[in-house]
Amino acid sequence: MASEIVASTHKTERNNAIILDTKDFGNWKSALQDYFKPLKGISTFSEIIIDKKNPLGVIHARGYEEKELKMYKLLKSNLHPSSVLKSQSFLKLPERLKPLEQPQMQAKKQWDLYEKVRPFVPAEYQDIVCPKPNIEKDS
Repeated sequence: MASEIVASTHKTERNNAIILDTKDFGNWKSALQDYFKPLKGISTFSEIIIDKKNPLGVIHARGYEEKELKMYKLLKSNLHPSSVLKSQSFLKLPERLKPLEQPQMQAKKQWDLYEKVRPFVPAEYQDIVCPKPNIEKDS
């Protein structure tokens, strides 16, 4: 797939693909919580600009219906950008990332898949796509 992505713009070379391994992922939310405040409403934004010209933690964003970009300061108020960027604990964050936890599907969804979808899945794939749940059925 990566080679297809790269080949899709072979003349302009605009698309590139990087193949990541599971070790490349981690719980950034917990790693960054000592430095940054959460950005409320991020899922409602249609545009987020992170520019290296701005100090650490300053972004500009707007929602779909908004005309103007708003500035958000995400760095915790007791921290100074230059001291954070020089901090060894900040610089070594990628090395200390905790692995992501496997997301768990709710019991109702598991049972719906088993009871309603499984009959339509070819027999050889039923135990992969919608196995019998090993949790009690919610009433």
